[in-house]
Amino acid sequence: MPDSTNTNTNTPAPTPITDDTWLLSCPTCGRWKPLAELGGIRIGAKSIGKRILGHCSSCGTLRMMRLEQPKQIPHDHLSKMIENTPAE
Repeated sequence: MPDSTNTNTNTPAPTPITDDTWLLSCPTCGRWKPLAELGGIRIGAKSIGKRILGHCSSCGTLRMMRLEQPKQIPHDHLSKMIENTPAE
């Protein structure tokens, strides 16, 4: 008999951020999420400076979102992105 006390069985675990993780970020407000959490898949892809159209939940508008890997982002900028991540 299934246990009905745990209702969060379908909640995905947060994606760990590694050098190979693709991040989608808003150029205006700086909000970011791993692409995998948004349903995106990039296997063996290489790009620098790629932008895609996306809706920013923080700004509330369509933006040309930056798609980049942490190893492509300068360390000081990446640290600020992580520190300023808004709460869900």
